[in-house]
Amino acid sequence: MGSNPIGSTNFIPVYYLYILQSETTGRFYVGQTQDVPERLAHQTKFSKPPLPLGRFLTHFLVENPLRLEAHLAHQILEARLGLH
Repeated sequence: MGSNPIGSTNFIPVYYLYILQSETTGRFYVGQTQDVPERLAHQTKFSKPPLPLGRFLTHFLVENPLRLEAHLAHQILEARLGLH
């Protein structure tokens, strides 16, 4: 086998729990993702009139190695913020 200059190809996926706020509407969004920049681009791209959401402020971002834990925290945050 050849050498691997990058190192191990094994990686542990990381999940991010986030709270975003639309600068336009003030509305909060809670979610989880593996790719924060892509998620922000998606959120902005698919906000359609009559309520374009504009740019987002990131209020909270935490790294979590387990998707289940990120999902459970997501559900708890939505419930506590009244976003359910």
